[in-house]
Amino acid sequence: MSSPSCYLSIDTDNLQMKEGYYYHQTEFWKNFRNDNATN
Repeated sequence: MSSPSCYLSIDTDNLQMKEGYYYHQTEFWKNFRNDNATN
Protein backbone atom coordinates (compact mmCIF):
# COMPACT_ATOMS: atom_id res chain seq x y z
CA MET A 1 0.00 0.00 0.00
CA SER A 2 1.26 3.46 -0.82
CA SER A 3 0.26 6.79 0.66
CA PRO A 4 -2.28 8.80 -1.35
CA SER A 5 -0.42 11.22 -3.58
CA CYS A 6 -2.62 14.08 -2.40
CA TYR A 7 -0.92 13.95 0.99
CA LEU A 8 2.41 14.65 -0.66
CA SER A 9 1.11 17.49 -2.81
CA ILE A 10 1.22 20.16 -0.13
CA ASP A 11 2.12 23.78 -0.84
CA THR A 12 5.92 23.82 -0.97
CA ASP A 13 5.93 27.46 0.17
CA ASN A 14 5.40 26.18 3.69
CA LEU A 15 8.11 23.55 4.10
CA GLN A 16 7.62 23.30 7.85
CA MET A 17 3.96 22.47 7.37
CA LYS A 18 4.83 20.10 4.52
CA GLU A 19 7.38 18.23 6.61
CA GLY A 20 5.08 18.08 9.61
CA TYR A 21 2.12 16.94 7.52
CA TYR A 22 4.21 14.34 5.72
CA TYR A 23 5.51 13.07 9.06
CA HIS A 24 2.00 12.66 10.41
CA GLN A 25 0.95 10.83 7.25
CA THR A 26 3.89 8.41 7.41
CA GLU A 27 3.14 7.71 11.07
CA PHE A 28 -0.53 7.23 10.20
CA TRP A 29 0.20 4.76 7.41
CA LYS A 30 2.76 2.94 9.54
CA ASN A 31 0.15 2.44 12.26
CA PHE A 32 -2.53 1.71 9.67
CA ARG A 33 -0.45 -1.12 8.18
CA ASN A 34 0.40 -2.44 11.63
CA ASP A 35 -3.28 -2.49 12.60
CA ASN A 36 -4.16 -4.33 9.40
CA ALA A 37 -1.36 -6.82 9.97
CA THR A 38 -2.61 -7.70 13.45
CA ASN A 39 -6.23 -8.02 12.41
